[in-house]
Amino acid sequence: MQPPDDAALLPLIDRIAAGDHDALRALIEAVGPFLHATIARMVPEAVATGVLLEEVFGEVWAHAPLYDPYAGDPWTWLSTMARSRAMDWRDKRKVKGKAAPVDVDAMVAVAGSALAAADPEDRRILLQVFHDGLPGGD
Repeated sequence: MQPPDDAALLPLIDRIAAGDHDALRALIEAVGPFLHATIARMVPEAVATGVLLEEVFGEVWAHAPLYDPYAGDPWTWLSTMARSRAMDWRDKRKVKGKAAPVDVDAMVAVAGSALAAADPEDRRILLQVFHDGLPGGD
């Protein structure tokens, strides 16, 4: 199965640029499975893959008015966005895996009295989420 040709994608991008929600829906149906596969090859977590795909289509909606067909064909534009999102996600995971453990006492000293006044367990959870992000995603 081949992704739609650029001649079919270009009018959809033009309509999206004009604010046509139906065109976005048609684009998602046309290229969504291909972009999902692109992301899934790089991101092993299914939930993260779905979120990243949603972000790609959000970016398409936001940047369609700026799309320039002379700078590159539609398929390259779309697949580059998908790969970039996946690589950013992967890079963030690598950095998080190398992060030093949270020194709660040192962070409380820096954060000030509001955090210092919190219940110790609440403070630990807040600092852990701030430092490492939410479990299972950003």
